[in-house]
Amino acid sequence: MIVGVHRWDRPKGGSWLKTRALRLHQPTPFWVEATDAHIAGSGTLRGRPVWRVSFFDPKTPGWFLVAIDRKTYRTLDVRMTAAAHFMHDSYRSFNTSIKIAPPATG
Repeated sequence: MIVGVHRWDRPKGGSWLKTRALRLHQPTPFWVEATDAHIAGSGTLRGRPVWRVSFFDPKTPGWFLVAIDRKTYRTLDVRMTAAAHFMHDSYRSFNTSIKIAPPATG
């Protein structure tokens, strides 16, 4: 988790470790380039019709599967798989207030 200029990581079975991080400039997608893009199918996500799009980013390098709302074209879900790393991001509650806080370090 990154909040401001701090990053928190938690090793399996361990406590949160706080370190400095470079500031992230948002909103920017996690991918740098998209190659070999395909519509992998369609379906529903949280009751919304979506297209499922897959592509490869050679700069990460990683493979992405993205769910895009067919009505609004908003990205609702992103799954990325790379060597020794994976991420799953879920986008919800557009245009609402959010609270960002670091994890409890107990």
